[in-house]
Amino acid sequence: MDAAPFAPRCAVVLRELAPEARRRYVTMLANRNVESRQDGDAWVANLRILAPGVDAPALAEKPAAKAKPPLRERLARAIKSDEGPPDVASINTLAYPRFASLIWRAVGTSPTAEVKPLPWLMRTAESIYDARYKRDAAALQKNVDVDRFPEFVIACLMRESGVDGIVEKKCWALLCSAEHHRIHNKEAEVFARFLAETWDADALLFYLRCRHEVMRSTKTTLGARWAPGEHAARQEVVVLSPSDVQRVARNVWREHSEELVDAVEAFRESSGRVEAAQFLDIAVGQYVRARDDVSPDVADLVEAEADALVSEVALAPEVVGEIRGEVVDFLRTATVGDDAATRLAEVRGEAAALVDALAAYAAEHAGLAGE
Repeated sequence: MDAAPFAPRCAVVLRELAPEARRRYVTMLANRNVESRQDGDAWVANLRILAPGVDAPALAEKPAAKAKPPLRERLARAIKSDEGPPDVASINTLAYPRFASLIWRAVGTSPTAEVKPLPWLMRTAESIYDARYKRDAAALQKNVDVDRFPEFVIACLMRESGVDGIVEKKCWALLCSAEHHRIHNKEAEVFARFLAETWDADALLFYLRCRHEVMRSTKTTLGARWAPGEHAARQEVVVLSPSDVQRVARNVWREHSEELVDAVEAFRESSGRVEAAQFLDIAVGQYVRARDDVSPDVADLVEAEADALVSEVALAPEVVGEIRGEVVDFLRTATVGDDAATRLAEVRGEAAALVDALAAYAAEHAGLAGE
């Protein structure tokens, strides 16, 4: 027997009911948290009760939205792809090919060119450095590989928030802020080099060891001056004494400690003092050059390749020199541990794209776009 259609029309007036029936209705209203409204001197409430044999109307079911895989799963898939970064007019994604591609494929495809203040960028960078140093130390003990820096950065931001929109916004803001502030701030420049992988994971590990030793030697926390609000001490930069420099150099790079000390002290003579950020920049630069100069033939190939790539850049010589330096760093990293000539041919397209992106950005920044 089919159930009768659902068409409630019954009105129940509580004062007209017997005491026992009235109690049942009042209890039912209270248990279901039914809302009531005043109508003149009376209170009115709507309560849906199905009589025996009456079915509730079937609601049209909306098709279930296809759930996205979890962020971590999407990142793991994106890591296995070699797809290049998107070309976004307002964001220099080509300077950060790995990082931009991973954001685009794993996190979100609605990039916004949001530049955060320098303190925000450096607070984020210092937090990532701390996490990476712990991860590298654990990996060395267990003799396992570590993630490349771009995917590690995204994973760090995912740990802070698993919400797609928040992670996407932070990722693009980090890229845009690093690109904006690196022009005038050395610490931002160093972080941008690691994010762009112009300095590789090996150089990053050396940098983090130096950073750890600097903090231990000076009994300071390098990220403290970027703290927000009243906790900030942005004017209190960490300055290294000659004994600090010697101690850190011996602990992190014993075989080349004298060369590193000489380079740092030469800088001190010209500038008057050595801040922690300046020391770290000098140290990692010395390390990369010493490592790459082990194979002079490779160095010559890299230099020649860089010269050819920037030969058509029609900008001021000092700007071309800066672009060339970025390209040399990229090519050095790309040829570590491989057959140099073969590897240079494989990455020539990426290097050319990097030159185009840097030249376009430099021209626009200098007001020379279109010349």
